[in-house]
Amino acid sequence: MRMFTILLPQVPVLLVCLAGMVVALLRWRSTPTPAALCFAAFTLGLGLNVVFSSIQVWLTMRGTPPDQIGRVFLVLGVLRGLLAAVMLALLLVAVFAGRATQLAAAPNDPPRVR
Repeated sequence: MRMFTILLPQVPVLLVCLAGMVVALLRWRSTPTPAALCFAAFTLGLGLNVVFSSIQVWLTMRGTPPDQIGRVFLVLGVLRGLLAAVMLALLLVAVFAGRATQLAAAPNDPPRVR
């Protein structure tokens, strides 16, 4: 029950991560590199939310002393921040992946709308 209450506020983020993974899989054939990068980023985002929430619940339920919980949460916070930065970097690279070759191939052609 405690895990549910911890994950409940994160449901919108979890749903967006799942939707992002589905969209990336659906676009894999037409844009493989951006789709792979997006899939990796959204999988990392989903994992971050679930794993770090699970660790929080596990630490509090096993009766870890508060001073130890504070130290562990500090380390986990730094790790979570670094992994979130990796996730955002993957999304940033995915946005621009393959665009330079498209522009170099036909600089005077109007952009295509799909």
